[in-house]
Amino acid sequence: MSSVTSPLGTNSRPQFAAEGLGVPADPNRLLVISGVTGAGYKASVQIIGTSNQMGLSTFQSGYTNAFTVSGADGLGGDQIAANFFGGILQYANGSGGLALLGNSNFSTVPGVSILASQAIESATRAALWMNACGVSAGSAAAIGNANTLFAVANNATPKLSILGNGSVTFASIDGLTSGNLNSGTYTPTLFNVTNMAASTAFACQYLRVGNTVVVSGRVNVDPTAAAAATELGISLPIASNFGATTNCGGTANGDAVVSESASIEADAANDRAAMKWITTSLAAHDMFFCFSYTVI
Repeated sequence: MSSVTSPLGTNSRPQFAAEGLGVPADPNRLLVISGVTGAGYKASVQIIGTSNQMGLSTFQSGYTNAFTVSGADGLGGDQIAANFFGGILQYANGSGGLALLGNSNFSTVPGVSILASQAIESATRAALWMNACGVSAGSAAAIGNANTLFAVANNATPKLSILGNGSVTFASIDGLTSGNLNSGTYTPTLFNVTNMAASTAFACQYLRVGNTVVVSGRVNVDPTAAAAATELGISLPIASNFGATTNCGGTANGDAVVSESASIEADAANDRAAMKWITTSLAAHDMFFCFSYTVI
């Protein structure tokens, strides 16, 4: 089962080998422990003198070592590499970074599977913790708010990114993109269309999901005459090319005026929302509204 041979030469055997079958001559192997070897097979454990310093093989014909520590390749060479069906783990000394590559030949087996567990669950510590940072003056530093912290790509095409400030951008999810899934505040421009002496806008909020935008907020209105048709135009937070009054809809109500409510519809001629009602008060008063519309 074992043999000790003379120092390595061109066709010499390993200096020490524990084997079940014959170990092929290889001048670079210093130690081989093998159950099955032969043409096209790799030893399960080998310490190699010139190329890789240590290797653990896959026991698969024609495949490279499953684990290798390499010290002879120089800058740009792999310092640590695990290789099976094309490679699993790679640390490139010259180019930097750690590459994790999974390659499965089975439809039910993932290329890479990461399992994290906690023996004692914690509300403040995740089972899987991923931390990314920059480097400043040789020390760890926070990544800039606008810089990419984490990314998922499809064949080098970014599909999802998390920036340094925690915001998320993505290519698309069932028709949604980072451009049409957002929210914010805005102060609308008001238009005193009919029976309106003055009006005042306040900060309003909006939420966009796909091509639908929901807006809510407050305006102060000062009608000219009571019991008269009144209209106030409200600009949109996200532009739309209205084609019909039904492209926008909502309601508004006064909090200090009895039985005063308004409908909100699309003003297709001016691409804005139109608040319409029969006013019951001549005094300036607030109206609170909510409407949604389609981005066209």
